[in-house]
Formats: sequence, structure tokens, C-alpha cells
Amino acid sequence: MSSIGQRIKELRDYYDLTQQQFADELGLKRNTIATYETTDKEPSNNVIIAICRIWNISEDWLRHGNGKMSSIGQRIKEIRNYYELTQTGLGNIIGVKGNTITNYENDLRTPSNSVILSICRELSISEDWLRYGKGKMLMKMDKEGEIMAFIGKTFADDKPSFTKEFIHVLSKLNVEEWELLEKIANLIVEEKNS
Repeated sequence: MSSIGQRIKELRDYYDLTQQQFADELGLKRNTIATYETTDKEPSNNVIIAICRIWNISEDWLRHGNGKMSSIGQRIKEIRNYYELTQTGLGNIIGVKGNTITNYENDLRTPSNSVILSICRELSISEDWLRYGKGKMLMKMDKEGEIMAFIGKTFADDKPSFTKEFIHVLSKLNVEEWELLEKIANLIVEEKNS
């Protein structure tokens, strides 16, 4: 069985963080993290709780090595927090109710295959990461993917916003108006570069 220090290193590697970056998040010194990882010295209870809260991992896993570092429900919550979505907002994007997202996040329900695929498709999430916690959360997106993710996040909730209104106005432009907008944008770029 691995030690708590080995699990801290596993967590740090999972998020691709240096010891310094990990320490900075916790308000600790780098050599403190190195000590945890290479000796039998264990972090204080407050540090353990902070690690679990910041990286949304299972305290039982960190303390004792029981279960998995994180569940699919915890990874769904991580996605939601990354995109700054409410549970209802994420539900709107993938076609389920907000309380269903709550049940997923609390591991009371397991998302169906179609829900998992919808989350991955709509938010450019790696399926291996969502299902198994392997690799990076985000898939590399092309321009169209970035635009779709932005629009999905923008329209996830029902609240009115300037961004929604602006996109709505842009959607009504005809070809000539788009060409005029392009000319204006090019003039701004030229002026800024000169």
C-alpha cells in the first residue's frame, strides 16, 4: 500500500504541478511538500483537509489509500467549477435537470453512457479523464471547439447578459454587415500595430 506522501505525489503528477506550484496553492514551502513525498512525515489534519478541498479528492483515499482519488461525480463537479457553471447550467447544456447533476456529484447516481458522451462532446472533455481519471481533463480544441465551448458556457443559464445579447445581435448580421465588421476590426489591428 502506498504512503500518504506517495499519494500526494500521485495527485501532484495527476495535475501536472511542480512541488512549488502545489506548495503555493496550500501556502506552504516547496521543501515541505518534498518532505511529505520522500519521508514518513505526514501533513497536519488542516493540510490534508485543504488538499482534499482544493483538488476535490477523496479524503479517505488521501489518508488511507481507500477507493479512488476521485470519483466520476467529483470529476463532474470539477468540470462544472472549471466552466463556472451552476448545476442547473450544466444540466441545461447536457439536457438533464440540475438536481440530477447534484446526484451525480454526490455519487448518488452514476451518469449514463449518453450523459458522459454529452458532457465530453459539449464541453470538450476527455472521455478517458471523465470515466477513469486518466490524462488531462480538456481535449485540445480547434477554433470551432473553442467557439462551441464558449457559446455553451454563455447560454448555460437563463439569466440575461450582455454577452448573450451581443451574440444575438451578431447572429442577425447579413453578409455585407459582417464584411464591414471585418474591415473595422482590421483597421483597429492596423492602428494598434503602427
